[in-house]
Formats: sequence, structure tokens, C-alpha cells
Amino acid sequence: MGLVDEVVPAGGELEERLLEAAASRIEGALDGSLALRRSSELTCPESENTVTNTVAEAKRILNPTGNMGGKESALAICDAVAAAATQPYAEGLRVEQRLIRELAVSPTSLALRHLFFAERGVLKIPELAPGTPGGAAAADGATLTRNVGVIGAGDAPQAVPQPQA
Repeated sequence: MGLVDEVVPAGGELEERLLEAAASRIEGALDGSLALRRSSELTCPESENTVTNTVAEAKRILNPTGNMGGKESALAICDAVAAAATQPYAEGLRVEQRLIRELAVSPTSLALRHLFFAERGVLKIPELAPGTPGGAAAADGATLTRNVGVIGAGDAPQAVPQPQA
């Protein structure tokens, strides 16, 4: 059947019937009457051409301009799915591992980690603690920032929102 091993029909005491079905499957697995399947032994029911075309269409939708612009991970997922569906399990796993290693050192990944730690680091700046000059506390205990300076060239500084009086 694939990922779904059994469907329990609706009606009556659903919870009780689900527990009975689960118990039955466990008993079958333990006594050997239920053949267990490894996911790695399953094959994709779709043809290789169907998978390839579907993945190509998904990549086109995800990245219509061809400029990845931070979409590397979404496109890598498409490649991993294609490898899993069209290659033997071990080879598909190798492709997925390679993609993960590449993504871990990509500029987008590095930037996101930098941003993650920068957001947490700014919370530790003593000058911004509630009760210090320039660090007035909000009602919920958060720190209010009254002045912000933007240094940079190009269009990015223009995108910083400016308060209206």
C-alpha cells in the first residue's frame, strides 16, 4: 500500500477501533503473521519520466526566474525526492547526504546562522537592559529602542522603515 498500512473505516467508537487495529498489527508483527516491509525496499509506483517531469515542474514553480535567491534548500529537496524515487535506496541516500553537506556551507545557510546568533546576541547588550539610559522597558518587559542608525550604500538602507510622527 505504501506509507499507509491500513485504513480504519469511520463510524462508531473510532478511538476504540483504532486501538484494536493497532493492537492487531502489533500482534501480527510479533507472531510473524504480518509481513513487515522496510521503506528502503519499496519502489516508487510512478515511472521515472513522471517523477522527473513532476520534479522539474516543482523546481520551475519554486524558482521561475532561475535566480536561486535563497531557494537552494527547496530546490535541493526536489533533487533529493527525485533521487529517492528514481534510484536505489542507497544511492538516493548518498545524494541526500551530499545535498545536506552542500547546503550546510552555502552562503544562505551561513547568513541564516549569523542572523540567528545576532538576534540572540543583541538581547545580551547591557546598555539595552530595562532601566538603563536608552533602554526603557516596555509594558511586557521588552526593551524599546529609540534611535537606530543605518550605515550602508545602495538600496538596502532605503528599505528600512521610518517612523511617522
